[in-house]
This record gives sequence, C-alpha cells and structure tokens, in this order.
Amino acid sequence: MTGSGKRDRADRNKIALISGVELFSTLLDDDLAYVASRAGFRRISEGTSLFKAGDTAKEFFVVKSGTVAVTTPPGPKGSQELARYVPGDVFGDFHFVISGEYNAAARAIEDTELLVFPGDGFSFERLCEEKPDTASRILLKSISMIESRLRSTRQLIAENAPWIRELRKQVFIDPATGLWNRSFMDSELPHLLSGTVAIIMFKPDNFKELNDTLGHIAGDDILKRMAELVIAEATRCRGWAIRLRSNEMCLVIPVSGDTDAIGAAQKIQLSLPSAVPFDEFKVHFLLTASAALGMWPEDDKNWQRLTERTNDTMLQVWKNGGKRLALLKESTQ
Repeated sequence: MTGSGKRDRADRNKIALISGVELFSTLLDDDLAYVASRAGFRRISEGTSLFKAGDTAKEFFVVKSGTVAVTTPPGPKGSQELARYVPGDVFGDFHFVISGEYNAAARAIEDTELLVFPGDGFSFERLCEEKPDTASRILLKSISMIESRLRSTRQLIAENAPWIRELRKQVFIDPATGLWNRSFMDSELPHLLSGTVAIIMFKPDNFKELNDTLGHIAGDDILKRMAELVIAEATRCRGWAIRLRSNEMCLVIPVSGDTDAIGAAQKIQLSLPSAVPFDEFKVHFLLTASAALGMWPEDDKNWQRLTERTNDTMLQVWKNGGKRLALLKESTQ
C-alpha cells in the first residue's frame, strides 16, 4: 500500500472514531474531516499514566484499542477504580469542554492506542482561528453537553438518593429544632408550591421574659416543644414547618381557602399553653403567640415578597401586644 493509501485509511479511521464523540455529533462532513486532520493517534504501553487528579484538561481521548482505567486519587484505602474504557469509548471530553481539572487519574492497563484531540502541537484556540464555523458548532454542542449534565444532576437530586437526603438534611435542617431553615424556605420551597398555599408565621409574645425567668437551657427546651407542635401540624396538613430566626417559626401548608388556613393557625395558638406545661419548671407562665397569615398566590404571587410582608405583619402584631392572628389581606386593607 502506498503512503497516500495509508494516510487515507488512517483518516477514515479517525473520522469513524470522531463520529461517535458527542462533542462532534453536530458537525458537518467537512468539519469532521478537518477535526480528524487535527487529531492524532497515540500508542501507550501498559501502566502508562495519561493524567492525574489536578491536571488541566487540554485534550480528550477515544480508545481505538486496549483498555484505560480511571481511578480516584490515593487515599487511606488506596485508589478506587471508577471506570474502564474499551475500544470506542470516549473519556475526558467533559473536562475538556469546561477547561476544567481532572478529579481522577487515568492509566493504560494494557498496551493501548488512543485517538487524541487536539493532536500534539495543536490547540483549540488555533482551531478557532483556522475554522471559526467549525469551532462555533463545537462550542454550541459543548453548551448543550453542560446543560445535559446539569439536568442529570437535578434528576439525581429529585430521585432522593440516600446521600442526597443526608446532604439536604445538613444544609436545610435546623439542628436545634429539626425544622426546615430559612434557606430552604427561600431557595427550595418556591419550586414545590402549587394550588393555594397558606404561610403562617408565629412568634412567642413573652419569650424574653421566659428566658430571663427560667434560663436559656429551659428556653431552648421550650423552643423544641413549640417546634414539635408546628411539625405535627405540618405533617397532618402535608406541609412544611420552618424556623425563621431565633424564636420565630413558620407553617406552610396547602389549603382550600381562608377557613382551613385560619383553623390551622388558631389551633397552634390555642395549643401552645398545653404544649409547654410550665408546672415542670415550677413557675406560673402562660405562653401566647403573635401570628400572621398570608395566602399564595392570592395575596402576592412573588413568594419572597409574600414571606417578607407576612413577617412584617407578624412583628407588628407582636409589637402591638400580641395574642392575635392577623390576615395579610386585612392588614393591607
């Protein structure tokens, strides 16, 4: 076979391998031929390292023959194998797309031949100069790949894998009371809302006096009992119990109208004295609460603004003596 015949076969082999790369899936035939001309074959022997964790991804690989193993960085238990790539497989492309650093290491576990893009002595910046149309199509596909990975990540979160549940617990649960925290209410809860939802905020009227009388340890215990009361109502109504700040708490529940929402708010207000039996502390103390009720989306379609308005209304009730439930629509009027 002549030299030109060998080159033609090599080019055809390159194009065949490149055609299976997601990053190049939208390229035209001329684009593929050009990209193939800027890729190169690389032979590596068994045990050869391709990259290690922390290296910047300046190229990616398609396995033509042989096998490559990707492993975690060495740890107390050594390295863990994450994946093996065999002929036809692509690896390193996503890190190349985002110009990121590898978070694992790769090495050949037998004599291996790879198609490498860009080839030795070439760069993606040079491709942009030589073939801007081809580069733009590659960049558009890279954006699509990033979006696809983000969707996959969101799907993983939606499926509530055990480690995701534990992570959410650490990030969004208030450890002192077991309530959801304010970050959850602001960033996560808006995506879960549908239909008509009541947001009910509570603040004990005389909690400072309670702390001064019984001490902060007893005050923390009473907060936990209040939280249990709000959690129980949230569970009954299939809603969310939230700690806003300090001794302020919030109940967010789906409702059919004002009557259901007012009933849930009054139930908690009326249950507070019995939920905290002060005879245990050998003092006579009547715990009451100020409360405010807002309705989404009726009172305000903007969730963030609705929470702020409801909180302002609750604080106004508290400043005016407490022991009352204020409806956001009435306070506005």
